[in-house]
Amino acid sequence: MGDKGFKHRSLFDFFVSRVQRYLHVALCMDPANEGFLLRCESNPALYMRCSMLWMGSWEVPSMERLPLQVFAGVPEEHLAAAERPALVKQMVKLHESHVPHGATPRMHAPFLSP
Repeated sequence: MGDKGFKHRSLFDFFVSRVQRYLHVALCMDPANEGFLLRCESNPALYMRCSMLWMGSWEVPSMERLPLQVFAGVPEEHLAAAERPALVKQMVKLHESHVPHGATPRMHAPFLSP
């Protein structure tokens, strides 16, 4: 094929180039699932090589679960366990107050980063 003006050496090379160019995969993940964070962290390409589009919004339990997982690593002397649920609810309310201005769940996750 290379001598006829095609840039691909074989039919397989042509096929691979077309798949790379035109294949799109939709991956749906539930942040309320207990394996969500582990799956995201064990697949860095999800952050580096993918475009994330949020369709709709997360349910309130999902929005609350993410900060609770982040706070699990915070020592008790820095943030008392009794104060965590109230703080989580305030964070969710803050996010929800910005939804009319275009806030998405994608913006909620970095908000939780230390």
